[in-house]
Amino acid sequence: MVVLSSVPLAIFTNSLRIAVTGILHKYFGPEVAQGFFHGFSGLVIFLFCLPLLLIEIKILKKLVPDAKDDSSDLSIIQEQFSSSYASATIKNVPRHTAYRKLIYLVAATLLASTLIFSQTVEFREKIPSKKSLDQFPLEVADWSAEGRQSLDNQFLKKLDLSEYVMTDYKNSKGREVNFYVAYYESQSRGKSIHSPETCLPASGWRSDQSGKISINTEVGNPGKISVHRKIIRYGSSRQIIYFWFSQRGRILTNMYELKLYNFWDALTKQRTDGALIRLISPVYETESLADADARLQDFVRDIVPLLEEYIPGKELNSSS
Repeated sequence: MVVLSSVPLAIFTNSLRIAVTGILHKYFGPEVAQGFFHGFSGLVIFLFCLPLLLIEIKILKKLVPDAKDDSSDLSIIQEQFSSSYASATIKNVPRHTAYRKLIYLVAATLLASTLIFSQTVEFREKIPSKKSLDQFPLEVADWSAEGRQSLDNQFLKKLDLSEYVMTDYKNSKGREVNFYVAYYESQSRGKSIHSPETCLPASGWRSDQSGKISINTEVGNPGKISVHRKIIRYGSSRQIIYFWFSQRGRILTNMYELKLYNFWDALTKQRTDGALIRLISPVYETESLADADARLQDFVRDIVPLLEEYIPGKELNSSS
């Protein structure tokens, strides 16, 4: 029970650390989320978890107390030694002895399982080959871009992605869609996709609507994808955002699903590669939300067939 309870306890205390860091960031700036303070806060959380585990152990010992060295125990021992039959000795073993044997058996099983698991499961990830996003075309159907945009080094350091592409496409009517793909060869050891839901609300932009929609793409099976749709507002300006996570042949819109499939595919496929695809388009003054949605959905239909060449799918053809 102590081993199993350490998992939710670790999640709870680390969530508490993140929440406190966010509060302190508001008053003291970004220094509290990096450098010495970041490492020190991890140590503090460890020191906070240890007393909780000790309290839990104390509670468990009260629920299943060890037998005390009293007269009742002494009489049982005397009865065991005075008996001439071995069966009598077995029948009168004190209950706490059985509990201790069970505890030792569980501990030995856990250690043996860990040893077998670490020796039999392949933890080296298989990195699939693909086209580089640097080669993503600037001309796609009715859409064209003048060039590629670059992220500042401070953002690249935080995102810790493998590669990316970001550019503004315009159609023949001059309507614009910002296209961004962040690809990760591995989402382990602290590197993971960041959801736009946590990054977009900034500089005064506020969320108006958020939900999931389905778009017919006429490619693949079943020929449609689900994307997360979000409307943000700044004063009278509005933008529509579509995003989804392409994860080894799966199209996901939920971070919890992403984490769950990452864990499963790491165990079964030795893969955690994946990408975030995010599209943003302004709602122009001369158009409605429906017009902006139609533009983004047209862009999705044009771009999805190309993404298969730059983002590895379900099947792993070759590895580097």
